[in-house]
Amino acid sequence: MKRGWILFWSILVEMLVIGCSLFFPISLLWRGIIVVVFLGLAGFCLVYFWWAPNNLFFTFVPEGRAKIVVRGDAFKKVLIQWEGYRLDNDGNVVEGSSKRKGLFGGLKFYGLWPIDDIYIYDFQWTGIKEDGSIDPHPKETIDYVLLKDDVYGLKEEKAEDKNLLPLDVTVALTIRVVNPYKALFNVQNWLETLYNRIRPYIRDFITTGTYEEFIVSQDRMGPRIYSKLKEEEIINEFLDRYGIEIRKIEVKDIDPGEDYRKATLAKYLAEREKEKVVVEAEAEEKRLEKVYNKIKEFGDLGKFLRTLEALEKSPGEGSKWVVPFPDELLSIFKKGGGEKK
Repeated sequence: MKRGWILFWSILVEMLVIGCSLFFPISLLWRGIIVVVFLGLAGFCLVYFWWAPNNLFFTFVPEGRAKIVVRGDAFKKVLIQWEGYRLDNDGNVVEGSSKRKGLFGGLKFYGLWPIDDIYIYDFQWTGIKEDGSIDPHPKETIDYVLLKDDVYGLKEEKAEDKNLLPLDVTVALTIRVVNPYKALFNVQNWLETLYNRIRPYIRDFITTGTYEEFIVSQDRMGPRIYSKLKEEEIINEFLDRYGIEIRKIEVKDIDPGEDYRKATLAKYLAEREKEKVVVEAEAEEKRLEKVYNKIKEFGDLGKFLRTLEALEKSPGEGSKWVVPFPDELLSIFKKGGGEKK
């Protein structure tokens, strides 16, 4: 329901309360007291449950957030609710206790609508899931500025390493808004601007090494990118000009793509197969060496048996081989042949 209709029905409710009180058969004094009490209760309920949720004269400022009050679409003031923090004279959120604390916590009176109003704007962001993947959020129309630390996700695709291998790099940025006015009015979209300024530095950093090097030093990539941004005054620029504090940068994932993973797996399997063949060949060589050493112990007889074994395994023409008969066997056959029965 539009706020104009909310105000209309609210006035109608108040008039009904007053009208009903006129029929009480009591003195004028008590009638006045009852009207004031009922109007107060009805008014509080209207403010707390209807007006404030719809930013009509009042608003709720949740803990750790801020809201901007505008007058005729021009900035008027900032309302914040964050225990232990306050606004300084430059509009920065700093540590310290606020001198003015609301009686009902985050419920605050901001001004006379429609002269004054709460500023609303479109905002879209990406988060990070527990597995390190990007968690995109749809564009929303919001009326607040988050002041607490939050982690935003940035994915830079096809960034080439030293070997020209394209990598998809997922980066987690821990960011905090320290000046709501600067964040909303000194730039069109502070998060999009931050992404666009950081992307070239991420791509440039990826060219300094290889995928294999980054995998073993992934936890050190974020601090090195942060140091480069600080060296180039990007960190200070966003803090001073846009009221955005970049607190930490972490590289959550480095993905070379499906084709690279398949090629790497095929190479790995081929190397394992090659190692298997080498091991089997070495084992066979050792076995043959033992057999040969054993054959040498039998002299010519051993050589003869080895020749017969090779002849047995030889196909076709093996039957035509001329096999030298060892002297030991000849002597045995001769001896056996000279005996008479």
